[in-house]
Amino acid sequence: QILRALSGIIDINDEKLVFVSPDTGSVERNKFYALALNRPLAMLYKERDYSKLTESAIENNISKANLLGSVNGKIVFMGDDLLGSGGTMIVALRALKEHGAEKIICAISLPFFTGDAIEHFEKAYRDGLFYRIIGTNAVFHNEKLNDREWYISANVSRLFAKSIYRLFHNQSLSPLLDNRLIITKLLHNKK
Repeated sequence: QILRALSGIIDINDEKLVFVSPDTGSVERNKFYALALNRPLAMLYKERDYSKLTESAIENNISKANLLGSVNGKIVFMGDDLLGSGGTMIVALRALKEHGAEKIICAISLPFFTGDAIEHFEKAYRDGLFYRIIGTNAVFHNEKLNDREWYISANVSRLFAKSIYRLFHNQSLSPLLDNRLIITKLLHNKK
């Protein structure tokens, strides 16, 4: 569903598209997207200062974000598993912009947007740090998030329903996880 949403806002065949992992834990997820669409993969590596304690979620202990790869003049897609306060993601967005990213689109499987995260992302959007955030409806959101110009909700309720059905009937989940046919259709529909 995330790739469907992405294909609705950019041309997924664009040669300028590059996939970026926001950290080492998200490499496989972003590598999947990069391989599926035959695009380059880059990665951010964050250095942390564990002596730094903060009260605010937006202030964190990341002292530096290093980029492995190139995003200069590129359309960046960055996928992550969850977003809480969003401080780490905003650090990543700033680093990508500093390295010359033209347009940044983030995708989040579990976009919680805790505390004042929505306000922080609203400011980051107004400051030009990103273009869109695609989040699934796997967690509840009120209109405060859903009504934002920069937020796109990817509906995964059908996938959940099919998963529950298959589990209830002792069927494999593997067919639901094989997205090759969907990706092929998306690629050919955009050409």
